[in-house]
Amino acid sequence: LSLHLMEEQSTINKVEERLDRALARQDWIDVLPHHSLMNGVAGISARARLGLKSLARYHSENGVGFSNQGCTHVQQVWMEASLWHTLQHAFDSLEDMHSIIFYILGKFSTSKVEEIVTVLWCLWRRRNEKLWEGVSKPVGLSLQQVFKHLQEWKTQHKRPNTATSHSPHRNSKWSKPPINYMKCNIDAVLFHEENKFGVAACIHEEEGMFAVAATSWFHGQPTPQEAEAVAFLFALNGIKEQQLGNIVIETDCKAISDAFKAQQFDNFEAGCILKICNTQISDIHNCSIQFVSKQANQVAHSLARASRSYVCPQMFDFNPSCIDLSDS
Repeated sequence: LSLHLMEEQSTINKVEERLDRALARQDWIDVLPHHSLMNGVAGISARARLGLKSLARYHSENGVGFSNQGCTHVQQVWMEASLWHTLQHAFDSLEDMHSIIFYILGKFSTSKVEEIVTVLWCLWRRRNEKLWEGVSKPVGLSLQQVFKHLQEWKTQHKRPNTATSHSPHRNSKWSKPPINYMKCNIDAVLFHEENKFGVAACIHEEEGMFAVAATSWFHGQPTPQEAEAVAFLFALNGIKEQQLGNIVIETDCKAISDAFKAQQFDNFEAGCILKICNTQISDIHNCSIQFVSKQANQVAHSLARASRSYVCPQMFDFNPSCIDLSDS
């Protein structure tokens, strides 16, 4: 990471002073074990570097014994993930982030790199939770949560098998509902920074004209699948209130559509919500659910992203400004 500074000495001194204050906050930068950002700004240089330098070497150079509580905690996370011995050589011998990243990319398989990146994400989340919320979860629980997110992401982005790959453009664009039917697109969006999530449903008539839409948001940070299940239940409740029938519900969450096709619902939170949805959908005349691509679900996604800007819940009997009509 290079920092380009102006030639004027006064500007350099100001930057150095601000960097000194910023880098003094070790808790912000102690993500990798045994490494710390060091201020490399030189007073007579127009270009300087901020790099990761071994804390052990830094302490020995300055006559200070190695002692860093944050590093001990970080090491515990890597050890709990069974990656400490895999990466210890890189942490001890390489001096900057650039070298560590390229060492990891060049030495390990894709699946191993995914694990390493997931643990880095876990460390970053734990740091933010501790700093902003004063929360210190058990290491095992934090790792379980992030690896669950990784598995769900891999499931959602799994490439289609050979049986369906012959039609790569299938469901890539929104289409009108069948004759005498309406179509309801649903989606959910997580707002991590606000500890809430939003859901949306948008219904179009037979000719593709906008009919009605609704949004809502809730506190909490469920898994993506749980949030999508809440969006599904939110849509079903609205459809029943409006006494609608002959309607196709579209979702870009394949796990939900697959669960309904197989009529198999797990006992976790998402599965419990889907069991309620399964009861609700049986009360709606000619109601079905199908999977579509994210591109074909852009209208619902845009609505869900805008949900936190509206009252909870919010109904629209006109086309909301956040919806791009070209997506439908």
